Amino acid sequence: MIDYGINSTVETYNTGSKPPEKLNDLFKSATEKNWENALEAVEAAKRLNINYKWYNRFLNPKSLNEKYQYAWWFQYYLFTDFMEAAKLQKNVLLKKSIVKAYFTGDWKNVK
Repeated sequence: MIDYGINSTVETYNTGSKPPEKLNDLFKSATEKNWENALEAVEAAKRLNINYKWYNRFLNPKSLNEKYQYAWWFQYYLFTDFMEAAKLQKNVLLKKSIVKAYFTGDWKNVK
């Protein structure tokens, strides 16, 4: 992670001390953040002319749980497509920005 300039420290939560309602709130906020990241990945795919429509089914989750899962899988599949594009272009800088985006959730700098 250091090679890609990624800070791997994360916030941890003591879930044992929280009531179920707070855990639901935590799950919802984590899901919404991950969903925003997935939509940013779609915008990055558009910028790089990568066909994200293969994964259109992930754009219409029917529950919060599906939204959580779809956001994760959508980003993963797009990540593999981005990496393949970088490999074909022999673009090391693009590869580095893709890896950083995937592990930080910040897709805005992938161009």
